[in-house]
Amino acid sequence: MNKKNVGLVLGLVVIIGMVMLLGKNDQNNTETGKGHVVFAVTDAATDMKGVTSVLLGVSEVRVKNEAGTWMTVSEEEKQFDLLRLKENGTWAFLAETDMPADTYREVRLSVTSVMVTRDGKTE
Repeated sequence: MNKKNVGLVLGLVVIIGMVMLLGKNDQNNTETGKGHVVFAVTDAATDMKGVTSVLLGVSEVRVKNEAGTWMTVSEEEKQFDLLRLKENGTWAFLAETDMPADTYREVRLSVTSVMVTRDGKTE
């Protein structure tokens, strides 16, 4: 992919949602010291000037806790059309897991591919 397309993709605002869902039994989750985390992806890009599709391939989701330890959340390969998510105003499921209660400072996605279709050409 050339620098122009990389800049285009980086110009897209990909929002990764990390939501702690304590579920119906908050007391049980407090006792176990864990919470349920759901990761989702959406796009909030502005006018893309001729771009009709941005396919993002992700093969891994990891999070880093306050101590600096990385934890793998998912190694499932998934693909998302970011512009379809934007058009529909929706989020796409990325991963979910139960995680120890902690402060998480970073989320890392392993991006396997980015395919941009602009003016009928895919790169």
